[in-house]
Formats: sequence, C-alpha cells, structure tokens
Amino acid sequence: MIFVFGGAYQGKRDFVKENLGIKEEDILNVPNLCDYIDIKNDQDLYYSLEEIINTSGKTASCVYGLETFIRVALLSGRPVDKWLEDWLSVPEGDKRIIIMNDMSQGLVPMDAEDREYREACGRAMIKLSKAAEEVYRVFCGLGQRIK
Repeated sequence: MIFVFGGAYQGKRDFVKENLGIKEEDILNVPNLCDYIDIKNDQDLYYSLEEIINTSGKTASCVYGLETFIRVALLSGRPVDKWLEDWLSVPEGDKRIIIMNDMSQGLVPMDAEDREYREACGRAMIKLSKAAEEVYRVFCGLGQRIK
C-alpha cells in the first residue's frame, strides 16, 4: 500500500496521478460519496456507507479523502479503528493508494467532537503509515517520500 498525505488543497491527487500512474477514474472519491448521501438524506444509504467504501475501496486503485469517512463514522457511532484494521488486512505488495488530509496542523479545536475527529484522523494516519510500503507527504504540489 502507498499512503499519501498533506494539507488540504496541496495537490495530493495531482501528485498521485502524475507520479504514481493513477487515472481519475481509478480514484474512489470519498467526499463525493458523503456529499451524495448528505444531499439525498437517505438513511439507508447513510448507514451502508461503510459497506460501499469497503466494497469499492478494496477494488479501487486509489482512495481519496479517507478523513471524510472517519468524520461520518464518528458521527454515526461506528468504530473507526476496527474498520481500519479490517481494511488494512490486505496481501503484502498490494499497491492500493490512500490519500488523506493531514488534520494535525494548526490550532487544536475547541469543540470536543472536532478534537475527537482530529485524534481519530491522527490515529488512522499512524496506522496507515506503519502499514504502508511507501509514504509521501505533499506540500505545495511537491511530494516527499518519507518511507
């Protein structure tokens, strides 16, 4: 697995497409899934989001915006750590790419839910970094391999 992270709007998707050979149609866009669910306000679809991502994510070459799923999972009371562990149990040499916003920079949120979200994202990034064969940090469109 390859893990790519960086701040919001830093060019992570473009970096992956240009340097790791991924096409736009190979990217599972998690924020788009969540936006669709929010617009539809479909409770059945909302509660099957985990299944959609697990099913699609295991076949997609690249998963973009994993932090959005973490937010939805926390808000719905789903165990993020359990899902992430199951999802990371893939064969060694799997070349799936995961792109995630780095939530650890900046001010610590005042709201308890926002702090929980930030902490869950941080724990996920630690697990992803440990499990990944390659890790890249992207800043201003420039990727730096850190593992």
